[in-house]
Amino acid sequence: MDEMKTLLSEELVGRLTTLCDDGYPYTAPVHFLYYENAIYLHGRSQGQKLDHINRNPKVCFEIDRLDALLTSSIPTPCKADTAYQSVIITGDAQIVDSYSLKREILCRLAAKYIEHMPEAPIPDAAVKNTGIIRITIRTMTGKYHSA
Repeated sequence: MDEMKTLLSEELVGRLTTLCDDGYPYTAPVHFLYYENAIYLHGRSQGQKLDHINRNPKVCFEIDRLDALLTSSIPTPCKADTAYQSVIITGDAQIVDSYSLKREILCRLAAKYIEHMPEAPIPDAAVKNTGIIRITIRTMTGKYHSA
Protein backbone atom coordinates (compact mmCIF):
# COMPACT_ATOMS: atom_id res chain seq x y z
CA MET A 1 0.00 0.00 0.00
CA ASP A 2 2.82 2.42 0.82
CA GLU A 3 4.39 1.79 -2.60
CA MET A 4 1.11 2.66 -4.31
CA LYS A 5 0.73 5.86 -2.28
CA THR A 6 4.32 6.85 -3.10
CA LEU A 7 3.74 6.29 -6.81
CA LEU A 8 0.50 8.30 -6.64
CA SER A 9 2.32 11.19 -4.98
CA GLU A 10 5.24 11.19 -7.45
CA GLU A 11 3.71 10.60 -10.88
CA LEU A 12 2.52 13.56 -12.91
CA VAL A 13 0.11 12.07 -15.45
CA GLY A 14 -2.71 9.63 -14.90
CA ARG A 15 -5.46 8.29 -17.09
CA LEU A 16 -9.14 8.69 -16.27
CA THR A 17 -11.66 6.33 -17.87
CA THR A 18 -15.32 7.28 -17.94
CA LEU A 19 -18.25 5.78 -19.82
CA CYS A 20 -19.78 7.53 -22.83
CA ASP A 21 -23.53 7.61 -23.27
CA ASP A 22 -23.21 4.78 -25.83
CA GLY A 23 -21.55 2.59 -23.18
CA TYR A 24 -18.03 2.73 -24.63
CA PRO A 25 -15.12 3.69 -22.37
CA TYR A 26 -13.36 7.03 -22.84
CA THR A 27 -9.84 7.43 -21.47
CA ALA A 28 -8.11 10.79 -21.12
CA PRO A 29 -4.69 11.74 -19.73
CA VAL A 30 -5.01 14.07 -16.74
CA HIS A 31 -2.96 15.89 -14.13
CA PHE A 32 -4.00 14.77 -10.68
CA LEU A 33 -3.50 15.02 -6.96
CA TYR A 34 -3.63 12.15 -4.47
CA TYR A 35 -4.83 13.77 -1.26
CA GLU A 36 -6.62 12.43 1.83
CA ASN A 37 -7.19 9.02 0.22
CA ALA A 38 -8.91 10.47 -2.84
CA ILE A 39 -7.89 11.48 -6.35
CA TYR A 40 -8.52 15.05 -7.46
CA LEU A 41 -8.46 16.22 -11.08
CA HIS A 42 -8.81 19.71 -12.49
CA GLY A 43 -9.84 21.07 -15.85
CA ARG A 44 -12.57 22.93 -17.62
CA SER A 45 -15.81 23.47 -15.76
CA GLN A 46 -17.73 21.77 -18.56
CA GLY A 47 -16.95 19.15 -21.16
CA GLN A 48 -17.07 15.51 -22.12
CA LYS A 49 -15.53 14.05 -18.93
CA LEU A 50 -17.92 16.00 -16.73
CA ASP A 51 -20.90 15.01 -18.88
CA HIS A 52 -19.89 11.36 -18.51
CA ILE A 53 -19.45 11.67 -14.74
CA ASN A 54 -22.79 13.41 -14.30
CA ARG A 55 -24.44 10.55 -16.18
CA ASN A 56 -22.45 7.71 -14.57
CA PRO A 57 -20.03 8.46 -11.70
CA LYS A 58 -18.25 5.08 -11.85
CA VAL A 59 -14.71 5.61 -13.13
CA CYS A 60 -11.32 3.99 -13.40
CA PHE A 61 -8.06 5.85 -12.82
CA GLU A 62 -4.62 4.49 -13.72
CA ILE A 63 -1.00 5.57 -13.42
CA ASP A 64 2.16 3.76 -14.38
CA ARG A 65 5.89 4.22 -14.50
CA LEU A 66 8.20 2.47 -16.93
CA ASP A 67 11.44 2.00 -15.00
CA ALA A 68 13.48 0.14 -17.61
CA LEU A 69 13.42 -1.99 -20.72
CA LEU A 70 14.97 -5.33 -19.83
CA THR A 71 16.58 -6.29 -23.11
CA SER A 72 20.21 -7.06 -22.33
CA SER A 73 21.26 -10.71 -22.55
CA ILE A 74 18.04 -11.88 -24.17
CA PRO A 75 18.25 -14.64 -26.78
CA THR A 76 15.19 -13.46 -28.79
CA PRO A 77 12.91 -10.42 -28.89
CA CYS A 78 10.15 -12.58 -27.36
CA LYS A 79 12.14 -12.68 -24.10
CA ALA A 80 12.22 -8.88 -23.71
CA ASP A 81 10.54 -7.53 -20.59
CA THR A 82 10.02 -4.29 -18.68
CA ALA A 83 10.50 -3.12 -15.14
CA TYR A 84 7.45 -1.07 -14.17
CA GLN A 85 5.08 0.06 -11.43
CA SER A 86 1.36 0.74 -11.75
CA VAL A 87 -1.74 1.57 -9.75
CA ILE A 88 -5.32 1.00 -10.87
CA ILE A 89 -8.18 2.61 -8.96
CA THR A 90 -11.90 2.16 -9.34
CA GLY A 91 -14.15 4.67 -7.71
CA ASP A 92 -16.99 7.11 -7.78
CA ALA A 93 -16.42 10.57 -9.20
CA GLN A 94 -18.19 13.73 -8.23
CA ILE A 95 -17.89 17.37 -9.16
CA VAL A 96 -16.58 19.51 -6.30
CA ASP A 97 -18.80 22.52 -5.65
CA SER A 98 -17.19 23.87 -2.50
CA TYR A 99 -15.24 27.03 -3.28
CA SER A 100 -12.87 26.52 -0.34
CA LEU A 101 -12.10 22.91 -1.32
CA LYS A 102 -11.58 23.92 -4.96
CA ARG A 103 -9.12 26.61 -3.85
CA GLU A 104 -7.29 24.18 -1.57
CA ILE A 105 -6.98 21.55 -4.32
CA LEU A 106 -5.80 24.10 -6.90
CA CYS A 107 -3.15 25.36 -4.46
CA ARG A 108 -1.98 21.80 -3.82
CA LEU A 109 -1.92 21.05 -7.56
CA ALA A 110 0.12 24.20 -8.16
CA ALA A 111 2.60 23.15 -5.46
CA LYS A 112 2.91 19.72 -7.08
CA TYR A 113 3.32 20.86 -10.68
CA ILE A 114 4.86 24.33 -10.38
CA GLU A 115 7.48 23.79 -7.71
CA HIS A 116 9.20 27.14 -8.22
CA MET A 117 5.96 29.01 -7.34
CA PRO A 118 4.48 27.05 -4.43
CA GLU A 119 2.87 30.08 -2.79
CA ALA A 120 1.68 31.90 -5.93
CA PRO A 121 -1.85 33.27 -5.53
CA ILE A 122 -4.68 31.75 -7.54
CA PRO A 123 -7.22 34.36 -8.69
CA ASP A 124 -10.82 33.98 -7.52
CA ALA A 125 -12.04 33.81 -11.13
CA ALA A 126 -9.75 30.84 -11.79
CA VAL A 127 -11.14 29.01 -8.77
CA LYS A 128 -14.72 29.70 -9.79
CA ASN A 129 -14.17 28.73 -13.44
CA THR A 130 -12.17 25.55 -12.88
CA GLY A 131 -13.82 22.18 -12.67
CA ILE A 132 -12.55 19.91 -9.90
CA ILE A 133 -13.39 16.21 -9.84
CA ARG A 134 -13.02 14.11 -6.69
CA ILE A 135 -12.70 10.34 -7.04
CA THR A 136 -13.68 8.42 -3.93
CA ILE A 137 -11.56 5.29 -4.04
CA ARG A 138 -13.45 1.97 -3.94
CA THR A 139 -10.57 -0.32 -4.90
CA MET A 140 -6.87 0.31 -5.39
CA THR A 141 -4.50 -2.33 -6.71
CA GLY A 142 -0.84 -2.15 -7.59
CA LYS A 143 1.26 -4.18 -9.92
CA TYR A 144 4.99 -4.08 -10.50
CA HIS A 145 7.89 -5.96 -11.96
CA SER A 146 11.42 -5.04 -10.96
CA ALA A 147 14.65 -5.50 -12.82
